Amino acid sequence: MCSKRSKQKGKRKEFEVETILYKYGFIREPDSGIITGCDLKRVVPGKAINYVEVKYRSGGFRTLYKFLEQSKTSDMLVIQASLKERLYVIPESKMLRLLEEAGYNDIKPEDPGYDLWVYRSEKRKSLKRR
Repeated sequence: MCSKRSKQKGKRKEFEVETILYKYGFIREPDSGIITGCDLKRVVPGKAINYVEVKYRSGGFRTLYKFLEQSKTSDMLVIQASLKERLYVIPESKMLRLLEEAGYNDIKPEDPGYDLWVYRSEKRKSLKRR
């Protein structure tokens, strides 16, 4: 069971990631996605990435960072546990570039979910004014 403080920290990290991925159509799921099981979802589905899980550890993931930093020229880390699917780990700057190149920021008014995206945009603006 998570403590209240731990849950608040998790929510803060989810909001941080939403702030970065919002322009690509991703919004935070209420209550950490009790219904969908993910922290962020893309309001206009149909692309390869539609759901995002956010994990934060203050001292965690050191090994992953170390592996990525071992080679100054590697853009991606590929990891795999026995009998599991490979995971691809890339820095945020590369991920944002991939989303941009894949057209994730191309959200049109006729897309399903566009109204929700605009509504959340207006809500975000009103929260910033406070």
